[in-house]
Amino acid sequence: MESPRPLLLRFPGPSSPLLRFEQTPPQNREGLYRLWQELAPLVRRADPARYVAVEQALKEDLPFSVLVLYVFRECRRALEPTRSHRRAAE
Repeated sequence: MESPRPLLLRFPGPSSPLLRFEQTPPQNREGLYRLWQELAPLVRRADPARYVAVEQALKEDLPFSVLVLYVFRECRRALEPTRSHRRAAE
């Protein structure tokens, strides 16, 4: 009689790049750029002005900790549900 194989359950990480950003912030600029590549199309669609502001900030020589906080704040503001609902109503 064959013994049953153990089941391996995989729990996927957060699917939202913003949620991943919040749970595990990037530790270096390369990680921040990779995450921004995922978030950029969403931010651009939701709020083009914030997209441009983040793009400019990424080109500046800001301290990394300030840059991470700025990018996260701008992404969150662009993607928060109340903002998109307001835009849909307009």
